[in-house]
Amino acid sequence: MISKFPKVAIIVPIYNVENYLERCLQSLQKQTHQNLLIVLINDGSTDQSKEIAQRYVQTDSRFMLIDQQNGGLSHARNKGLSFLEGKLSSSYPPPPIEIDFLSFVDSDDYLECDCIEKSLLELQRHQAQIVCFGINRCEENGAKIRSDFGIFEQVSKNQVLDGAEVLKQTRKNYFHSVWGSIIDYHFFQSLKLKFIEGIIYEDHCFGTFLFLRSQRIVILDQYLYSQVNSTNSITRPKHITQERKILNLKSWIKTIEELEKFPLHTKLLQKQIRKFYLPMAYHCLFELDEQNHFRKDLKRFKYWSLKIILIRFAPKTFQKLKKMKTIILKSC
Repeated sequence: MISKFPKVAIIVPIYNVENYLERCLQSLQKQTHQNLLIVLINDGSTDQSKEIAQRYVQTDSRFMLIDQQNGGLSHARNKGLSFLEGKLSSSYPPPPIEIDFLSFVDSDDYLECDCIEKSLLELQRHQAQIVCFGINRCEENGAKIRSDFGIFEQVSKNQVLDGAEVLKQTRKNYFHSVWGSIIDYHFFQSLKLKFIEGIIYEDHCFGTFLFLRSQRIVILDQYLYSQVNSTNSITRPKHITQERKILNLKSWIKTIEELEKFPLHTKLLQKQIRKFYLPMAYHCLFELDEQNHFRKDLKRFKYWSLKIILIRFAPKTFQKLKKMKTIILKSC
């Protein structure tokens, strides 16, 4: 039974975001739904991010701060989940009030002030397990670039859908969903789901597994989450080193391995691997100075399509065709 004023836990990993964090935390503090527990995880920041977070903890009892050495985004989010489960050390006692709903917010992004309230209305109205909403894409100064629904652009809005139907309607060959959603916490607990640590793009497996185990999802036809095109983004680094390129490749390989293990909707996941994940891995392979060490890791995945054949055996031809396609689309 959901209380009249449900408790929403929001997990916010923090790493060197001093230029964005104030705006993010203010957007959480000013939510029209006030019954919140905002769990800040400082992931070894070397700028003033920790000090900014501490100010909110000192002045607003809904904020709490977990400080740790840098362990990456997945580790930070998992640390927040462990706190909600009361599994951290005695230094961090479990939350005093039972959690009803869960959300993740990136610390360089921010929410509309009524985001939580509107989402809870839809969750309760439809008895949904997950509610997602549209995204405002913004410059660093907050100027809006555009609004869209990301991977949910083609998905039916304001209707109850099961997870497999959502994935089919995305018309994409990949899927992820971490921020930009509110999740029924009791449903989430039943999944025993964690983020894969040591990789990037960790939200692909997490979001896929979360949705494919859900039978009641609503995509709200409103733009309530602002994603900031920040210069320190993990997924959009200015300079890509060989070490980062290797991490990219290893992350896609690990993602494919985990998708193959999932016991449900095998054909749907195989299609995603064939059309997106394996081609992405080959793209990463060809960007490496030393490819032979990793080539055998990709050869063991037995998926075939014209795209994979071209990427694998004629990468230069594939790149030319890709450029031609881009030029044609721009001219249309």
